[in-house]
Amino acid sequence: MFQDLRLLESGNLDTRTEMAVSIRLGEKRALGELQLIFENQKAKLTQLEYYATRRLRTLGLLDDKGDMSPWVSI
Repeated sequence: MFQDLRLLESGNLDTRTEMAVSIRLGEKRALGELQLIFENQKAKLTQLEYYATRRLRTLGLLDDKGDMSPWVSI
């Protein structure tokens, strides 16, 4: 990314090369933002509760630890 910024700041590029470098820089920034979003979501995965687990819990089929209630047979 820094190389792209240096190229743009140099001003020694023809129009097509400048446009290509600008597009590449924008794509790198977009990918970097997406990477941060995914890393944040990944960090939260252990805190998420699946719908099926939540539904079983509301029906009284799971205890607070997520284990099957003793009176439920499979």
